[in-house]
Amino acid sequence: MRKGVEISYLKEVKAAKSIKVIVLSVVIVFAISAPSTSLLFHPVNALHVSHMQDPNQVSTTPTARLVYNNREFIMSPFISVQGGQLNKVQLPTLPGDNNASLTLQTGKPISFHFNKRPTKVDAFIIDYDGDVPSLHPLTQTSPNTFQVSGPIGLWEIEVHAIFPKNQYMSFTTLANVKGNSFGTQSLGSNPSCTQDKLKIAGVTDSNTNNSNILTTALNNGNDTNVSQTPTWSATGKGSWIQVDLGQQKAICNLDISFANGDKVINFFTIQTSTDGVHYVPQGTAQNTGMVSGREQFNLQNSPITARFVKLVFQGNMQGDTYNIKQLTVNGS
Repeated sequence: MRKGVEISYLKEVKAAKSIKVIVLSVVIVFAISAPSTSLLFHPVNALHVSHMQDPNQVSTTPTARLVYNNREFIMSPFISVQGGQLNKVQLPTLPGDNNASLTLQTGKPISFHFNKRPTKVDAFIIDYDGDVPSLHPLTQTSPNTFQVSGPIGLWEIEVHAIFPKNQYMSFTTLANVKGNSFGTQSLGSNPSCTQDKLKIAGVTDSNTNNSNILTTALNNGNDTNVSQTPTWSATGKGSWIQVDLGQQKAICNLDISFANGDKVINFFTIQTSTDGVHYVPQGTAQNTGMVSGREQFNLQNSPITARFVKLVFQGNMQGDTYNIKQLTVNGS
């Protein structure tokens, strides 16, 4: 009787070993054939191997961690959009509320680790402490890696990610950004920029609207319009609006107020031109979803010398309709 038990046990052991070999073979084949873009999902070092999950079985709620110097820092969820519905999950921690547990050095790379694979990632330094939220885009060096740049001081590091099934999530963490100089500066206070509102000489757009009416409306401003009535509207991916400053100016940033900006995330690119024919891309941008009033969008390597500034819209989280209440170009 005991001999029969031993034989049965040996058969079970052999069967278990066979299953392990098959599973290991599948894992190896998958690892070899996986595309390089999987870095957006998979952990970045051996520390996280035990936490790897099947992409089809991960939580439906995205999470994010900032990776810097081979260390991970938990990021707090901020804006969530699912099915066109925008929700503020948790407001960002402001510099006056807490000290930063993360110190970043300008010129150094950062990346982000998600529990779900995003289809698009953008990163910003953002100032929510002032009267107008101000965004400074970080230079993207790979699909999931960015270079720390911009003003020195305590700022929000924010990553905006789009996931499959039209799911959007932004995450934030407070960081102390250090560089080669001391002190702090506002995101919009580049010492080489004079922050004057530049007069708009003309406006053209994809709707062929009346240029004179648009020019007058944008020069007069519309940010106090509590009814959310837009100054300019357009529908369809690729819709655009362009302002003509009349002559070349030193451009530092843009103030844009989106109607219902606290309920809709708009994606757009900023382009500049000296002649209205040849355009230079100045990066992608999106509103934060924090407010319905003005937000300031800083240009990398500002001031930029140009006469024309063009916004080209790439979609939003509620469809393809874009509504601007106010558009101001700042510089000298």
